Amino acid sequence: LDSSTVLASSTGVTTATYYPQYDITNTTTLGNENFGLSFLGSYGKHPLKQTTTRDGTTLFTYTYTYDSRERIATQVTSIGGVVYTSYSFTYY
Repeated sequence: LDSSTVLASSTGVTTATYYPQYDITNTTTLGNENFGLSFLGSYGKHPLKQTTTRDGTTLFTYTYTYDSRERIATQVTSIGGVVYTSYSFTYY
């Protein structure tokens, strides 16, 4: 499975093919079905761990914390060790 995305840098814009890697030891709770968006299609069963380029260069790293019911409580996306996005989730 691969995808592509547009990357911008100080030297310009480029398109890169990236490869997602999943944490198969956990099950994600962030799928479309859990947000009432099943009409958008199914979502992977496992949370993303990282995305890499064809040569193995890491683009994004994803880290999670889990609540007492093993649901994702926070998701942090980093680029080169620097936090890019951080999300907290509350379940009802």
